[in-house]
Parts: sequence; C-alpha cells; structure tokens
Amino acid sequence: MRPFHLFGPDHLVAVLVIVGACAAALRFGSRLPPAVRRGGSFGLCAVLLCYAGATYLHLAQIGRPWHSILPLHLCDLLVVLCVAALLGRNRFATELAWYWGCTGTFPAILTPDLHAGFPEWAFLHFFWGHGALLLSIAWAVGAEDLRPSPGSSRRAFVWLVVYAAVVGVLDALFGWNYGYLCRPPAGATVVSLFGPWPWYIVTVVLIAGVAFFLLELPWRRPVEPPAPPP
Repeated sequence: MRPFHLFGPDHLVAVLVIVGACAAALRFGSRLPPAVRRGGSFGLCAVLLCYAGATYLHLAQIGRPWHSILPLHLCDLLVVLCVAALLGRNRFATELAWYWGCTGTFPAILTPDLHAGFPEWAFLHFFWGHGALLLSIAWAVGAEDLRPSPGSSRRAFVWLVVYAAVVGVLDALFGWNYGYLCRPPAGATVVSLFGPWPWYIVTVVLIAGVAFFLLELPWRRPVEPPAPPP
C-alpha cells in the first residue's frame, strides 16, 4: 500500500483541483445557459449518489458491523442536503450545506484522516466524495443562485448544535464516535491541534461560530440609504 503524505504531491493536486473547480462554479456558474446549469445539478447528484452507494457496498464487502456505517457523520448528512439543494432547489438545505461544508468538509480535505495515498481506493474514494460535496455546494450557490440569506449563519449554527447534541447522546449511549464527538480522529487532522476531549469540541464549536459569521458576509445585502425628502 502506498502511504499517504500530508501535503505531498498527490494531496496537493487533489486539493488544487477541488478548489479550482469550486472557484469556477462560484464565479462563472451563473453565466451558463439554464439547461447546462440544471444538467450540472443532475450530474452532481448522480456523482454523490454513486459515491454513497460505493461507500456502503465497500463497507459491506469488508464486513463492517451495521452500527459503524450509519449515516450519522456530518459528511453523510451533507450528501442529503446537497441532493435536496440541487434537485429541489431548496435554499434551506443549501444554506446548511454552505456553512457546514465550508467549515467541515474543506478542512477535512486539507488534513484528511487517511493512511493510503494515490492511487489507493481509500484516497480516491475520500477525495471523490469530499470533492463532489464541495463542488455541489459551490454549484448550488453559484450556478443555481441559491445564495445564503441574511441570518442564515445563526440558523446553521443552531442546527449544528442540535446535530452535535443528538449524535453526541447516541455516541455516549452506544459507544460510537460519529462526528468525532467522543474521541478525535486517529490520524493527524486539524482537530489534533485543539487539545484532548472534550476541549477540542468546545474549540471547534467556537471556531464554527466565527467562521459561520464570516461566511455570511459576502451574501449580506448593503443597506440602501433612505430616499431624499421631496
């Protein structure tokens, strides 16, 4: 097995391709013809669903127990949100995906919990799924024009806390670790910089709150000056 090297050539190429595709979707997506935009949405949904199907098929083949493959990680929920955003043009789903994806999935591709490098299946599968998620979010915002509305960062933060509370209780009751709420990832990820449990959870929540606020700034409409008196 070829080992994974953080910020090695294969890692950097994967990150640059994903970031470049997302930037292009945000910048030029709205200029595409409507038929192309909708076709891109359907195509991305197909990629995400194939990724989810390949994930569960692979886990079933290697004999992973059912309780370890439940769709309770944040990236699992992001697949559902992205499909709802692209197929149903659902603004609420897009808003949650925008904040959760930019603060969760993007750091994940920078410091992935991987041990195998290119062209191993684990490497390809990881960047296939995470790259498709980020591109789907950028496509929904840029090409489908589902831009976050004012106040969306607060709503996304509240729902993130709800997710952490519900999944955290399930983790504690059944000894799971979905969302890495009971112990940090085994590999050297960005979470490793935030101290031991439970302090890294507190740090992540605080950083998410600040990041959500910053991610809403580009979409805030400027306040129009009052009309001059007649």
